[in-house]
Amino acid sequence: MPLHLTQKADGYRLSIPAAVYLHAHNADLRDVRILNAAGDEVPIRITMDEDQWRQTWSAVTLPLFNLQTTKDFPINSQQVKTTWTGDQQSITVTTNEAVKRFLQSQEQTSRNQVLLDATVLSHQSAVALELDWTFATAGNRVFYVDLLGSTDLADWQVVLPRHKLVEVNTGQRVVYENRLNLPQRTHRYYQLRFHGPVVPVVNRVTAVTVQQHVDRPLRWLPIDRFEALDPALHGHVLQWDTGGHYPVEAVKLSFDYQNLMADVQLQSRPNDQAPWRVVAQSGIYEVGSGELSMFNDRLAVPTNHHRHWRLRTESTINSQWVDGIEMAWRAHLLQFLAQGAGPYTLVFGDEQVNAWPDNAWYQALDPDLQTGLFVDAVQVGPMTTTPEPVIEPETSVQEDPISRWVFWGLLTLVLMILLLMAVRLLREVASGSGESVD
Repeated sequence: MPLHLTQKADGYRLSIPAAVYLHAHNADLRDVRILNAAGDEVPIRITMDEDQWRQTWSAVTLPLFNLQTTKDFPINSQQVKTTWTGDQQSITVTTNEAVKRFLQSQEQTSRNQVLLDATVLSHQSAVALELDWTFATAGNRVFYVDLLGSTDLADWQVVLPRHKLVEVNTGQRVVYENRLNLPQRTHRYYQLRFHGPVVPVVNRVTAVTVQQHVDRPLRWLPIDRFEALDPALHGHVLQWDTGGHYPVEAVKLSFDYQNLMADVQLQSRPNDQAPWRVVAQSGIYEVGSGELSMFNDRLAVPTNHHRHWRLRTESTINSQWVDGIEMAWRAHLLQFLAQGAGPYTLVFGDEQVNAWPDNAWYQALDPDLQTGLFVDAVQVGPMTTTPEPVIEPETSVQEDPISRWVFWGLLTLVLMILLLMAVRLLREVASGSGESVD
């Protein structure tokens, strides 16, 4: 496969394409190499691509209540949530009953206290509160606020004492220092207590939240053909071949059975001659409907490069209980040094290459180079097959019987002539020496 580099760099990285797993000679990819324009191998490193932790930031507007005005207005509020990661979504939440009962029991008239309903953050991690306020008159000012937290609207604890807030009017715009950073522990309710005789009107309090989730670089391989074995001989068994040595991590099933619940066993083997081994066993099910529905269609397995798989169950159900199979697999990450002149080529499938490349060059790199040297600016071209060398068959010459007899006749004649010449020469030598030759 040719590698097209879209950015000049000293090192590159790419996920190994699916075609490599179909055509590599070794299941562990030890025959994979990168060649430069001169045909020389360049330093490479192959590792399993790892999960990445991602963060999603959101802004959640919390319901807020000034304790002086709760007697004059309906105790009802809306909370709007807007995510910052692309699409925007808005939801409406009515203030909970616990807050309503608490506010109705209060007799406070001070304007310097504001109650925040943060129960909507119970399953999120809030890192800060941002305040939006207005004063009766514009100007530059510094003022202070205490932030208190509670889980039951009874036991209030100080979260941030005497926190400084700033409003500066530059003439062109107003700049605010309005962020209250929260500790790791969050509370269901917060209370703002402002210091001083002049306090702002709080228009909005926004909670900045962060959620972490795992970004798994998995790919899905649909199994187009699988075989249902004879139930009389094998029980309820489905069997299939992936066609390549994919690093499989999970199997996903789709069911063709109403209210399915079955215990299954997943087995695999590297080739037709190897024995089957169990890699996973679990209960799968799709029962109920609506809020009472339960569903489990996946089996997780340790990373497995086997080609041959089968799924069996001892439950007394029809052998066509599964009508679709997908396998989740994780590609390897390949890093290579741009050594020598390009273009570079990804090669694999040579049975003569049967050893892992040496990774000592990567271990010798400075840690900063290990993280900053390699870029993703690689596009993989279409696969081509290197033609096998053509061995010319030896041409067999069919001998002519007549030619063979002529050859042997001529050879006999030559030998007879040589014999006569030798006898004649021997007589002449004998007569010259006075000896008789019989």
